[in-house]
Amino acid sequence: DALPISWGVTVLMCIQMMPISLPLLSLLGFSLKQSLVGIVLAVAGHTTIWNTLHPDMHGLPAVPFSVGPPSEPFAFLRSTAYFKWIYAHHEGHHVAGGIKNYNVCCPGTDYLLGTFMSEEKWRPMVRPRPIPAEPVLV
Repeated sequence: DALPISWGVTVLMCIQMMPISLPLLSLLGFSLKQSLVGIVLAVAGHTTIWNTLHPDMHGLPAVPFSVGPPSEPFAFLRSTAYFKWIYAHHEGHHVAGGIKNYNVCCPGTDYLLGTFMSEEKWRPMVRPRPIPAEPVLV
């Protein structure tokens, strides 16, 4: 679940967007070139933000350019109210058994698709972690 988005997956996401986006963008008057550039830029932005925020949410290291869209361009977002809000939203995804609050970068999509669960509903579902009797050495 916390794996970074690789370059290969980024390309697949661009290809996946084309059957839906190209006809719609054409109807809106965009040329094929403009549409392709828009799709690539949108997917690049999304995957870069994902790789910046999602691994960090799980305590994983930053994603280097050699693996996929790198974490560093948007690293400043980690200390913002936006990140704190989507972090809480994403916590709900894991607490609710992975069936709610899917979208890490654009949580508004969960409102549109009916997969949103408010914090007041998922927070009581959090199970307390037992405190070990003795310190655990790692």
